[in-house]
Amino acid sequence: MESYKIMDTVFVITGGGPGVDTETLTLFAYQEGFKKFNLGYTSALSFLFLIAITIIGVTYLALLRPHLEKHR
Repeated sequence: MESYKIMDTVFVITGGGPGVDTETLTLFAYQEGFKKFNLGYTSALSFLFLIAITIIGVTYLALLRPHLEKHR
């Protein structure tokens, strides 16, 4: 989940290049929205990121719950 927040480091160091080798999903969404002005596509990507992160978080918490209840 931390990899979704690493846009700034990649942007400053490589700018997503060479080519698109170091481009992250958030950097791709930034470039689509603010450089290409494709705001509808960027909005859809952001919403999909939200859904994906929510599913990953809920799954993680569901798997962690038995371990936490055992140590209460």
